[in-house]
Amino acid sequence: MLLSLTGPPYGVWTNNPPLPCAQLSMRESGLIRPLLLVCSTGVRAACCIEQIYQLQFTIGFTLEFHLVESNDALGAGKTSSSTVDARLRSDAASSSSAAVMHGQRDTCIEECVRALQLCGIAIEQFHAENWGEYFRISTEPMWIVQSADALVQSQQIVQRVHARISFERRDIQDGENVGYRVENGQFKIGYHFLARILARIPTLCAFGMPSIESYNRVRPGGTGEWCAWSSGDRDVPVKAISPQHFELRTIDGTANIYLAPAAHVAAGVLGIANREPLTSKDCREVVHNLSKEEWHQYGITTQIPKHLCLGLIHLRKDQGGLKSVIGSRMWQFYYTVKDAELCSFQG
Repeated sequence: MLLSLTGPPYGVWTNNPPLPCAQLSMRESGLIRPLLLVCSTGVRAACCIEQIYQLQFTIGFTLEFHLVESNDALGAGKTSSSTVDARLRSDAASSSSAAVMHGQRDTCIEECVRALQLCGIAIEQFHAENWGEYFRISTEPMWIVQSADALVQSQQIVQRVHARISFERRDIQDGENVGYRVENGQFKIGYHFLARILARIPTLCAFGMPSIESYNRVRPGGTGEWCAWSSGDRDVPVKAISPQHFELRTIDGTANIYLAPAAHVAAGVLGIANREPLTSKDCREVVHNLSKEEWHQYGITTQIPKHLCLGLIHLRKDQGGLKSVIGSRMWQFYYTVKDAELCSFQG
């Protein structure tokens, strides 16, 4: 049995596709059932919201990546980063800006966007960060599983356009980390949704930040160090763009892009079902610059785990009902795999 994601439902080719489409393949084996469990987890969580609570739920992803240009002076197989020209020009296909870069990178980002659009993946915006070779491409919000499908396809298409694009997390001094940002919305009672996510961030990190290296992002300038939210960009794991629109920063490029959003949605479902109150306040200050007294005034009392081991401890002990929404089989399977991985890395 072969599972594949190709052009449809993002577009049907009338001729040969301009670029190889992303393709996920897994032959029938012992791994096929876990794969189906992961996908059904997202479907279950989304359907729970739509059918029981009469709410529409959508997710959009932001791909974050660097462009690295080869340097012949370094020899074959070696690369070097060069500085991006500070000039920015507007592009009619974008609601943001695209960088004017030296060498072959000057058109790479536009080519990536065109390739995605040719595949029927709607792009909301794309832009270059003003500090270096760092780019973001945001897809339009879609249903949870469809959005994850589009992200997987987008990543592989962009990598084909420029073979040296890297999506894995990479530490950069005085800069940001590479990964994914997740935006979700369309909740009339969104603060109940937000309340449970904030309360379960230590557990959700085990899904959204599933590798040891993921926790290098738990610092000022990355994901942040405290479970908090803000309506501005203030070094916190959750940005509230509106009461119905949130940006989640606790999911990185190493996460299972089907399961991690599903776990966050499941937490939000429980918050809506229980009408959980939002006890923390909108922190419009830089959290790590606040005093302990100010943390308590904002309701900031819980730290984000700084190691995968701590995230798995929270996952094992969690009594917040996530297992009932995600499903005990998926829960146990995921914990068993991650615990085995951690033991293997620790020797």
